[in-house]
Amino acid sequence: MNATLAAPGTPLIPPEIARQAVEWQVALQADDATEAQREAWRRWRAAHPDHERAWQRIESINRGLSQLSAPCSAQLARATLMPAKPRHRRRAMQALAVLLCGGGGLWLAEKQVRWQPMLAGNRTAPGEQRELQLADGTALLLNTDSAVDVEYSASLRLVRLVRGEILVTTAADNAPGGSPRPFLVQTPHGQLQPLGTRFSVLLHEDDTHLAVFAGAVAVQPRRAGTPALTVPAGMQVRFGDDDAPPPRPLPPHADSWQRGMLVASDMPLATLLAELGRYTTTRFSCAAEIADLHLSGSYPLRDVENVVASLARSHALRSESVTRFWGRREIRLLPGG
Repeated sequence: MNATLAAPGTPLIPPEIARQAVEWQVALQADDATEAQREAWRRWRAAHPDHERAWQRIESINRGLSQLSAPCSAQLARATLMPAKPRHRRRAMQALAVLLCGGGGLWLAEKQVRWQPMLAGNRTAPGEQRELQLADGTALLLNTDSAVDVEYSASLRLVRLVRGEILVTTAADNAPGGSPRPFLVQTPHGQLQPLGTRFSVLLHEDDTHLAVFAGAVAVQPRRAGTPALTVPAGMQVRFGDDDAPPPRPLPPHADSWQRGMLVASDMPLATLLAELGRYTTTRFSCAAEIADLHLSGSYPLRDVENVVASLARSHALRSESVTRFWGRREIRLLPGG
């Protein structure tokens, strides 16, 4: 399967086209798929060579996915192709789109955590937050579209962040007898060991962001050969596999999301829309001419579509909304006039 998905020299499928191909697949498999949808799908395939190439590759993935030896592959296939709760299917679709962009074997070998959100033991949907109380009294708050696995053993307390963002308030180890077990948070980019603290961890594509609100956290990048970096309260760091740069001061209200608010201070519109977009399945974007419009304010996260509509009104912007055949809603802000 590896060779058929991404042979050497084969151009990669652009991520947006990969996403569209997966969404078309799901739409056409629905019981209520219409002939109008099928005709639109045929037009989409004919509109650009990359569209047809994406569709041929997704058919190749579907044929071979269930034959992969990795345990995640069969679960990914079932979650994508069989009826499921909407938020679980969305995650499966995202994972299949990643497969479509690259190669099955390479993806499984180098990005093995990508399939884990739909399999993780604790997760939230877009726009949802969830509180967890762990066995030792440690409190976790999962932010929107997040997933963690928790593993407590006789020697270790471990939280794996496989998607999204968490706020952690640690408690002393209450296991009877023996030495206190270390508490660790693990991401694909490294390991964090809190020292009696309150902190948040946000997982990005290529790195991890740590914000410390109380106490301190030791950061050890996955491949770094240097000692761990200690980040004190009031500081933040964004680290990758290989290194952790010096910590920087936290902005005010960095933890406002736990109170259901996004506080922006001189934030570009494009960045603000990307942050608000984490809390919904609707896709937000804006024209390049207004992407650098700087905004400040406090924005509620419970209904981000209304927030975007309010931004458009207050700044005399136009708003265009479209719902794709596969059900994804997109809202784009444009210059007024």
